[in-house]
Amino acid sequence: MTITAIVVLVGVLVGVADAEQARAPLYGIAMETSSAQLVKVNPTTGNLTKLGHGAQNELNAQGLACIDHKRAIYYVLDFNDTSRAPQLIGFSLKAPTGKVVVDITLDLSELAFVGVGQSVGVDPLTGHVIISGHDSTVQGHHIFYINPHGTDPSKAVSIAKIAAPAVYLLGGSSAVDWDNKIFYAIMVLPPKLATPAFDAENWPVPYNASQIPRVWLRPHGGTQMTPPAWHRAAGAADPPPPPPPPPPFSVNLVAVPYSGATSGQWSRIEYPAGKDVGTLAYDDTKKEIVGFGSMQNADGTYSKTLESIKGVDGKYEFKTIGEVKGFSGEMGPITTVDSPARIHYSLLAPPPKPWKTSDGCAATGFPCVKNTSCCMMPPGGPACFNVPSCSDMHGAPDMNAPFYLAQLSLDTAAEVHKAPPICSIAANNCPWSLEANEVQT
Repeated sequence: MTITAIVVLVGVLVGVADAEQARAPLYGIAMETSSAQLVKVNPTTGNLTKLGHGAQNELNAQGLACIDHKRAIYYVLDFNDTSRAPQLIGFSLKAPTGKVVVDITLDLSELAFVGVGQSVGVDPLTGHVIISGHDSTVQGHHIFYINPHGTDPSKAVSIAKIAAPAVYLLGGSSAVDWDNKIFYAIMVLPPKLATPAFDAENWPVPYNASQIPRVWLRPHGGTQMTPPAWHRAAGAADPPPPPPPPPPFSVNLVAVPYSGATSGQWSRIEYPAGKDVGTLAYDDTKKEIVGFGSMQNADGTYSKTLESIKGVDGKYEFKTIGEVKGFSGEMGPITTVDSPARIHYSLLAPPPKPWKTSDGCAATGFPCVKNTSCCMMPPGGPACFNVPSCSDMHGAPDMNAPFYLAQLSLDTAAEVHKAPPICSIAANNCPWSLEANEVQT
């Protein structure tokens, strides 16, 4: 059976001196040409310092990293461009810092983009690295662990297999609660009312994963083309029929125990009304998962929030820690926490600038017609939009504007340190993951 994936593109103020003294070293992965480069991040300036020579021929996706505090190893789930296979790479945080000390090829399938449908985390108490992805053993998700320091480092020990539609997240997020031995990840699942014995080939809609093409090809090159726009040359064969609709699915936070009597007995966590938590990390001081959510304001707009999820006897308590003020944009699921110092790190951007009313559309030769507005967002030029007023236009990100290394309180969501600019989309210099090493090395 040929499986083709549909990709879903998927958010107490402490004394400064004490916090500075308590802060753990912060590391990241900078993606350079054909290499994954370990860097040390200066939280005050946002500067990145290279450590070691990197891992060559490695491609990486945002957020697919974790840190083993006990063994001082920074793990990255990569795709090797030479072997054409996913790999687990481990960089040493001890001298010689940046040396590759783990390099394990994984029996995972790479789908459409690097890292699609994959997650990774580590239990620093055991050293086991927990991985979720797609492989040949299940139509859906396979959660397993490997022990890079054991007698058979490449041996995959299965934890759970979750049958699901051939729909995978790009930019998923995960976290490991190593105290309660639970792996959390955001996954695509069958709808809640679907039969537990999910079978993609017998899903109760006209659906067969092998019928869905990876892409519509243009007759003269290019990639994306829908059937109504297909142009047939004289005597050419008819174009292929349109693909069937994707299977029903839902995106859920999933809890997977990975040790003890309940190991592998995964559960779908139901969000309370109005809640939606992503970009996950584990706060091992309060023994809870933290992540970004949102709240609706009185004027109908939304604000970013910092949320917590605490598991108690198989039930989950949701709490809004606070509003994240001054930021709205997010550079993928890139986050980490320094739990002892009570700091939550992420790459955030301020709200986009509003569109401005312009009188320059007529001068371009395309004057606006009735019920449209001439709007512009400097430095771009004016254009006509089908809105009554330019204030009705949603802001657009400035590709040259910086993302900031936001440093929020894990207790209030307030800024505890001024966020320095760290990177921009235009410069293509953003770290693809961040991890705080809570144990000084």
